Amino acid sequence: MVPQWLEQGGWSLWVLIALSIISVSIASYKLAQFIWFGVANNRFYALWLEKLTNNALSASYRKKHSDTYLLNQITNHGLAQSKAHQNKDDFEVVMEQYATNKIEEMRGGLKTLEVISMTAPLLGLLGTVLGMINAFDQMKNSGMQIDPSILSAGISQALLTTAAGLIVALPALSLWHLYERMLAKAQRQIETVLTEISIRTQW
Repeated sequence: MVPQWLEQGGWSLWVLIALSIISVSIASYKLAQFIWFGVANNRFYALWLEKLTNNALSASYRKKHSDTYLLNQITNHGLAQSKAHQNKDDFEVVMEQYATNKIEEMRGGLKTLEVISMTAPLLGLLGTVLGMINAFDQMKNSGMQIDPSILSAGISQALLTTAAGLIVALPALSLWHLYERMLAKAQRQIETVLTEISIRTQW
């Protein structure tokens, strides 16, 4: 049996519920991905950079600290490219493109989270407008004998969808900003690692 508040919310509330499920799914997946890639762990990045600076980047260390999966990939690819290219400029172009592709790979799904954060309040507002239109239509059709319950049902729908839109949008917007900051920090970390490799390569 459908709860009464779902019936009152109308179709816009069902759409908001669907958007909330999508938002939670994307946010959970991206968090797991960032943890796996090591983006959400600054401590291991500091250890990694220290080892790289000291030229102690061994296979056993990489295996032990699998949390830095992203830096593993960047470093291995960077070391391979530094040997394949005799020109520093070519190396930097290739690695810049490779790092950009990795960042864009991690950014996948965040655009959807951003769109949800922007559209959810608008859907809530649309439900509010539809609820008020319904309430005034009921008032018009009832003539002089206005039933307060009919009016309250329309107002209830209006307030419910507004609240639902904000409830969906606020967490999605907050997580989108958080993940974007994490990606920006990861990009700076990647640039630092590539700089260390470039400095220590004999061109």
